[in-house]
Parts: sequence; structure tokens; C-alpha cells
Amino acid sequence: MDKGLLKIESLSVNIYGKEILRNISMEINKGEQWMIVGGAGAGKTVLAHTLAGNHAFRGRIEFPDFHKRSYGSSVVVVDQQHRFHDLQNQSNFYYQQRYNSFDAEATMTVSEAISVFEENGHGDFSKKELLETFQLDSILQEPLIQLSNGENKRLQILKAILSFPYLLVLDEPFTGLDADGRHFLDGLLSKLSASGQYMLLLSSRLHIPDCFNRYGSYKTEN
Repeated sequence: MDKGLLKIESLSVNIYGKEILRNISMEINKGEQWMIVGGAGAGKTVLAHTLAGNHAFRGRIEFPDFHKRSYGSSVVVVDQQHRFHDLQNQSNFYYQQRYNSFDAEATMTVSEAISVFEENGHGDFSKKELLETFQLDSILQEPLIQLSNGENKRLQILKAILSFPYLLVLDEPFTGLDADGRHFLDGLLSKLSASGQYMLLLSSRLHIPDCFNRYGSYKTEN
């Protein structure tokens, strides 16, 4: 019998003296795509970055089969709000901020943002094929700060996929998208699931993409 994909036991996280996560346990098995719903302040983002190794914690987090892979990352998080640097890798821009012509000239393009990734892409798909699937091939020369919400979200997911993640964690991926954008992202996630990519979706919405077959919820404790 295959081992599980992810096992969490009695996970607790304390940040600056405040307990954000308390005694969380769950297991993700192969063949399962999980969606966890929680309101604002429930700790979804902290959970995502704890799985990615960015927070100290008590308890256990195990990836039973990750050691069998000779490539890629264990967990890659696509954040709700994206920041990026200018061409000198100095200034931080929030994606939602108002921009002017100087900002557009100072920020890198889509092509420059993905130039660090190899051309062989992910699995059976080359980077070129993934750009077409994500419908980003026609905007390669666009500055990042001028992308729409949907284009930016697709770019962030593409970059995550090109890192060959064992588990892709999506934190509120539908925030800021209109109905067409949500529909497109639904289809994109289904394609990723069919390709064998495991995902954990963290959301405050009850919108459930078709490819997710396991669900959980939690809330903060007063």
C-alpha cells in the first residue's frame, strides 16, 4: 500500500507570542486533492507557509514519499497577494498598487520573470506548452505591474509549477477574479490535477473546483 502524500500531527504554531494554529492533524493520501475552508484570520496563510518550512512549529509534518524524488521542491505556495522586485531587485511593489509609467519601465516583463526556469517545463509539458496552456504566450513582453488579476494569478501558478513542487499550495487563488477568471482557473486546476500535480487549496469561499475531492474546515478559537 502506497504511503500518504502528507501527514500532519498535532501541529501548533506560535508567532510573536500569539498561537495562530492549535493542535491541527490531517492526512492527505495519494489520489486526493484537498480544499480547506476557513474565514479571515483562521490561519490559512500561516498553515501554507508552515508546510513550506517558513515557520517554527510544534508537532509533526511528514512527506512520506518526497525523499524518493531527486528533483523539485517539497511545497511551493502561491500567495493571495503577490509582491515583486524591480529590475534592480530592490524595490517591492504590491501587485494591487496604483502604477505609473515609471513603475512599468522599472518592473520586469513576463518573459524575464520566467527566464530562470528550464525549457523542459514540468512533467510531459515544455515551458512553451505551459505558456500556451496558461494563455500567457501572447503577453511575454508585458511588465508585471500591468497584468490583470487573472493574468498575474496564472503567472504565479505557472512559476510555481515550473519549480516541480511535490505539493502546490494555493492561498485564496480566486480573490480578485471575475466570473470568467474563476471559470478559467477552474479548468486550469483540473488540467494540473489530471497531470498528476497534487494541490492543497486554502480558501474562505465555498466555490469548489471540480478536481477537488476532499474537504475540510477550521476556525480560530477564542
